[in-house]
Amino acid sequence: MHIKFRLLTCFTLIAAMLLSCNDQSDTDINNIPNAITFVSGISKHATRINQEGSQWIAGDQIGIYMVESGNKTTVLNYSNVPYAAELSAQTTVFKPSERNIIYPADESPVDFIAYYPYSSTLSDWSYPVSLADQSASLVAHDLMIAKADNGGNGFTSGSISLGFTHQLSRIIMNFVDEENNVLTPDTEGLVIKGMNTTANFDIKTGTLSNAATVANIIPYKNANSFEAILLPFTIAAGHEVTLMADGHQYQWTMNNSHPGLEIKAGYSYTFKVIVKTSATEVEAVLVDYNGNSIAPWGDGGNDNKTEEPTEDIEIPADYEKIELSTGGSIKSALSSATSSKVAIVLADGGSYSENTGFSVPASITSLMIVGEGGTTAPSVYIASSVTISGDMDLLQLYNLDLNGIFENSYFMNQEESITIKQISIESCRVHDMRGIIRLKAGTPVINSYKITDCIFYHINTYSLLAVEAGSVPSIEVTKSTIYNLAGRGINISAETSVPPTVTIDQCTFNQGPKYAIVQFNGTTKGSLTFTNNIIGLPFDTSRGVSAGSNAESTTASGNYYVSDTTWQGTAVGEDCGYTAATLFADPEKGDFTQSKLTSGDPRWY
Repeated sequence: MHIKFRLLTCFTLIAAMLLSCNDQSDTDINNIPNAITFVSGISKHATRINQEGSQWIAGDQIGIYMVESGNKTTVLNYSNVPYAAELSAQTTVFKPSERNIIYPADESPVDFIAYYPYSSTLSDWSYPVSLADQSASLVAHDLMIAKADNGGNGFTSGSISLGFTHQLSRIIMNFVDEENNVLTPDTEGLVIKGMNTTANFDIKTGTLSNAATVANIIPYKNANSFEAILLPFTIAAGHEVTLMADGHQYQWTMNNSHPGLEIKAGYSYTFKVIVKTSATEVEAVLVDYNGNSIAPWGDGGNDNKTEEPTEDIEIPADYEKIELSTGGSIKSALSSATSSKVAIVLADGGSYSENTGFSVPASITSLMIVGEGGTTAPSVYIASSVTISGDMDLLQLYNLDLNGIFENSYFMNQEESITIKQISIESCRVHDMRGIIRLKAGTPVINSYKITDCIFYHINTYSLLAVEAGSVPSIEVTKSTIYNLAGRGINISAETSVPPTVTIDQCTFNQGPKYAIVQFNGTTKGSLTFTNNIIGLPFDTSRGVSAGSNAESTTASGNYYVSDTTWQGTAVGEDCGYTAATLFADPEKGDFTQSKLTSGDPRWY
C-alpha cells in the first residue's frame, strides 16, 4: 500500500446577515437596506466537489436553520431557508431565494445550522440520502453540514461563519492495464456492488441512520478517474466492483485486497486498479488521494500513511497567549488583551471572519497570530484591513490561510506614522486580496519585512508589498510560490532616504506578476539579489515578465525560466527547456510539482 498525505487548506463559508420581509419579489429581497447575504470563498486547494473542482456554481443552494442558542431542537422563525450562489466563482455571494433571515427582535442569542445541497422536502430535520446513480454528477450527492454557535454563546448580531464538512465518503478509482496504460471501461460497463444506497441523515445531530437498499452504484467519470460518494462502511464480503472492458468482464473483490478497511465519513480514498487482461485478474492498491473539499477530505489511508502536520511555533514565555476557538473574533481578542506582547492562537482547521476593519491597539508592541500545529491551517477571512495604532517590535503571521472576501481586502493598509521593527509571514497561504501590506500615507516604517514558505495567489494590483509612503529598508521573500498577481510583486514607489535591499530566493512564479517582480523608485533605487528562482508564464503575454525595474544593482544566479514565457527586457537566468505545462504538474490549479530542476520553491521538488 502506498499512501501520500497532502495538506489541504480548509474551506469556510462566510455569512453576513441582512434585514428583510416576507412575500417580496426577488428584486425587493436583494435590495433592502441592511439585507442579509451569505458570502463564500473557495481557494484552489479547498473546494467543494463539482465537475471542475474549483468553484461554486451559480444557483447552488444551501438550507439554513436558525435555532435557540444551546438548543438545537427549537427553531426560531426560520426553518430550512434556501440561499443560492449568485455567481459561478471562487468567491460568491449567497442570496436568499425566498426571504432573508433576521435576528430576533428581543436580541436573544441564536445558533445556525446549514446543509448542502438544499432540499425543499425535508421533514423533522431528516435528509433522505440516495446514492444509486451518480453517473451524471457527484454534486447532488455531496452532503455537507455546518454549525455555528459562537463557542456556545450564541449570536445576537453580526456575520456568521459556517464551516462545512463532508458527511459521506468518497472513493476514486483509476484503471490501468499491466503496462500502466489507462484503461477505460465500456459505456455503462462499471458498477460498484454490495453497497447500501439509502439512509436518513439527521441535520441537527449529524448522524446517519437506517442504511439500507443494497443496489448497484454507477460512478461518475471525471477525466480518466471514476468517482463515487458512498455511505461510510467497512470493506467486507459482498463489496465488489465489476468492470467491462473490450467486451470482457473483470471483477475486483474489495475484501480480498483490503479486508476490514474502514471507509470513513469525510475521507477520500483513491485506488489504482490494475486490470491484468491476459490473466483476467484484478489487483488494487490504495494510493494517494487528490480530493478537494470544503473541509478537507481527509487521507483515507491506514496506519502506514505518512502525515506531515505543521508544527506548533514556539511562543515566548513572556507573551500573553489567547487561544481562540473557531468562529471567534481576532478583533475582540485584541481588545481584551492585557499584555504588551500577545500571541493569538487559532484552532487547527478553524474558521474566523473579520468583516470590518480593525486596529491593533497601541498598547500591543508585539503580536503573533498563529495557527495551531496540525493538518489544516485555520482560515481567516478579511473583508477590509488591519491598521497598526502604535510602534511595534514584531508582527508575525504563521500557519494561516488568509483569504480576502471583497475587492478592498488587505491584511494591512497603513496611513498612520508608526515604526514596526519586523513583519514576518511564514507558512501561510494568502489569496483573493487586493494587496497584502500597503503603506499608503504618513511616514510608516517597516525595518524588516520577511516572507518565507508561503503561497500567494489571486492578488490584485497592490502586491505583496506596496510602499507609497514611508519606507521598508530590508525585504526578503524566500522559499515561496507566487502566481496570478495582477500588479507588481514588490512595489516601492516612495522615495526613501535609505535605498532598500531586496532578496528573492528559491521562489516559483507563474502568471504574474503583471509588471516587475521588484519595482524600485526611479530616484532612490535600491539593490536586488535574485537567486535560485523559477519564472513561469507572465500575467500578460503582450507585456512579459521582468525580475526588477530601476535597481541600482542586481545580483542573479541559479535562476531558470520556462521556454514559453515572454520577457519584458533582458531575460534573467537560463531557459530550462520545458514549457510551463510540461515542467509543472498542473499550474492552472496551483500545482507546481516538478522533477527537472532544483530551483524555485523547494516544496515542489
